[in-house]
Amino acid sequence: MRYKIVPLLLFAGTIASAADGDVFKELNKQESELKAKKAAAIHAIVVEVMGGKDISSAKEFQEYRAKVDKQVEKTSGLSLSAHPEMSRMVDHELGQMWQALKSNWDATVNLPSSSGVTGGDASAGAAVAPKAPAKTKEGDSTDPSPKPNTNDWTGRFGAGLGMTFDLGKHVRVKSAHLETRTASAAAGGNYKQVVVDEDGDVFARPIIEAHHYFTPDWFGTNLMGKWGHGPFIIAALGGDNIISAAGAGYMVGFRRKTVAGDYLPEHFNIGVAYTVDFGVKVLADGYETDQRLPVATTEVKFRNTHQEGISFVFSIGW
Repeated sequence: MRYKIVPLLLFAGTIASAADGDVFKELNKQESELKAKKAAAIHAIVVEVMGGKDISSAKEFQEYRAKVDKQVEKTSGLSLSAHPEMSRMVDHELGQMWQALKSNWDATVNLPSSSGVTGGDASAGAAVAPKAPAKTKEGDSTDPSPKPNTNDWTGRFGAGLGMTFDLGKHVRVKSAHLETRTASAAAGGNYKQVVVDEDGDVFARPIIEAHHYFTPDWFGTNLMGKWGHGPFIIAALGGDNIISAAGAGYMVGFRRKTVAGDYLPEHFNIGVAYTVDFGVKVLADGYETDQRLPVATTEVKFRNTHQEGISFVFSIGW
């Protein structure tokens, strides 16, 4: 009887070991799935905070790292200092982002980590240094492939069209002539009056402008650096002078997006400016359109002056 019990006990132990193995496999599977979900969530937060921008210095890395940490802790409700694995994931995602954006950092640069975690391989979530740019034939370290400028577009120039509405007290006159009016002697007799053939208080003209943009996160960090707003100065071209007017105002600009999803420095701008025109042709004093002129008057006299106006500007920046 004793010899029959022993095999039974061994068989029961084998079944229990198999059950324990299945439990461990299930736990490992759940842990892997949870880790993948954490990594995906952190990746989404990094992409949102980066907003398509590049990182070109250790200072910028620390700034973005702080923003990512804050957003991760806000979303998850967990402190990264108490969860080093999540902190390593953030380091890894930022390092991968640097490589994807082809940063010009040297390969020997060590990425800073606000978590204090160092070492480990990339699969474990350690920070990954970006690769150095490819060498050219002459040994130049400049990356030969064109890439969009994702950071420095705040101060730019533009050219386009300005629509001006004259606010001056005089009518801009392009041409005018005299006409004789008949009146009775009691009314002062015949007289001459100025008739304007063509005026122009609303007109369009080519302009050049220079602007400086601020790039806030008013509409979310994912749009930071993809649009901007700020002051600009304008010069209108044409007329008797090379520059016919100048002014200043405020505008907004929107960067051009490629088919691949990159945002280039080229951008479309819309603005409004207060402008002053030089050498504006108006009727001379004493030659207003409602004024009675002597019959002996033979010509219309003009004078040049300056006039204020409001200009709506549409330009392409580079």
